[in-house]
Amino acid sequence: MFIKKKGSSIITRISVALACIVSLAIITMLLSYWVSDKADSDALAINVAGSLRMQSYKVSMLSQQETDHNELQHAIQQLDASWQNPVFVRFKHEHLDIRQSYQHAFDNWQQLQPSILTGELTGTALHDALQQQVLLIEQLVNLIQQDAEQKVQALRLIQVVALFLTLLLSIIVMYWLKSRVEEPLLELTQAARRIGQGDFTSRLTPHTEDELGMLANTLNK
Repeated sequence: MFIKKKGSSIITRISVALACIVSLAIITMLLSYWVSDKADSDALAINVAGSLRMQSYKVSMLSQQETDHNELQHAIQQLDASWQNPVFVRFKHEHLDIRQSYQHAFDNWQQLQPSILTGELTGTALHDALQQQVLLIEQLVNLIQQDAEQKVQALRLIQVVALFLTLLLSIIVMYWLKSRVEEPLLELTQAARRIGQGDFTSRLTPHTEDELGMLANTLNK
């Protein structure tokens, strides 16, 4: 003879509760990894942007000195390579302010580069033009730094919220296990002990329709 289960299985509910805790932990780890990975890219972008600034100073120094033209051309090529660094690709698609700042600084360098190679700009004019270029790079670095700081703050917020939710969910699960599993099991254990001692008059009040409630009904018969 089979007894039909009216309520959901207690094993199923425990499994669902544990799955929620594990899922929350996995989601937190994935979000933290995603944000930290972008923050790492920002750190690299800051380094590359800082390199742009130093290379611009180097070009300025070489262009104002009597140096080999090939050396100046090599420095400019290195600077061009830094502008094309793949680390800037993500910012071109994700952040409007950074994209505009990068494009402005890059376009200004593209206009300035031929004048340096041909020697059209010299003395004060060259110095002022390169200073303007460095200021544009400084703006780019500042925007990337602000974006990196926002990501760090977002990572901290995710961790704090995840910790709070994990604690809250754990408390709820522990309370549910105590009220729906531990206390009914204690009552069943005491009833079974009395029955084992020959007392068949005690009755249990089933609080749930799961396996524990079915067992309480069985002991009442």
